[in-house]
Amino acid sequence: MSGAAVLAALRALAAGAGLVTVLPDEAVRAEIAAQIPEAMVRAWDGRVPEDTDILLVGPGGVDEIPEWTGPLVLDASALKAGEGWRWMDRPHTVLTPHAGEFARLFGAPKLRTTSDRLDRLREVFEQGTAGTRPVILLKGHQSITATEFPPGLPTLSREHWTDLRPRFLINDTGHWGLAIGGTGDFLSGMVAGLWAQGLAPDAAAWSAAWLHGRCADRLGPGPLLPRDLAEELPRLLRDLYAGRPA
Repeated sequence: MSGAAVLAALRALAAGAGLVTVLPDEAVRAEIAAQIPEAMVRAWDGRVPEDTDILLVGPGGVDEIPEWTGPLVLDASALKAGEGWRWMDRPHTVLTPHAGEFARLFGAPKLRTTSDRLDRLREVFEQGTAGTRPVILLKGHQSITATEFPPGLPTLSREHWTDLRPRFLINDTGHWGLAIGGTGDFLSGMVAGLWAQGLAPDAAAWSAAWLHGRCADRLGPGPLLPRDLAEELPRLLRDLYAGRPA
């Protein structure tokens, strides 16, 4: 599913990441490179490049998660059944599941209401060790960013641990047109792109969710193609940078 890798890379670039490298199987390397000349495309050789700042794994059917201790974003196929608890004790991690993937990760029924999703997130965040829990961006109607980080804190040190408690931010932008396939790959790419620029992981997640939804709102109600969002994001960011209404 090379298209998902292309979409994720495009959104990371559009969000402002200075250099994006895609590491696909050799069989689809040329196919991907032809679609995103702005990115580096190298065949995956089993090793994460030494100069990597943020690693995004999952879009495109990739389920091999390499040994990597740095900042990690997991989406799609990387969110394996029953492995949610594994990630609850890994610091510097952002998980970006939709409701079905969240249910698969933590072995729970698919949660359909915002209230149910909040309750389950609270239960999940009671597990794990303070200071190591990941950020979870639970995608869907009213996407929820769950974090234990003090707001805006880019790194975690012991003097801040007294302020560690679950926080849940409910996004208020977007509409049903974002349910089309491929928009989730765009969102995870934007999380990685914003995090790479120095935002705290929680800020990267909730900012990505808001920008993602706001692009859809500006385009209007109805079905959307991911490429529509790709074109709208730079316009939205230019308006924000210029202080114009977004």
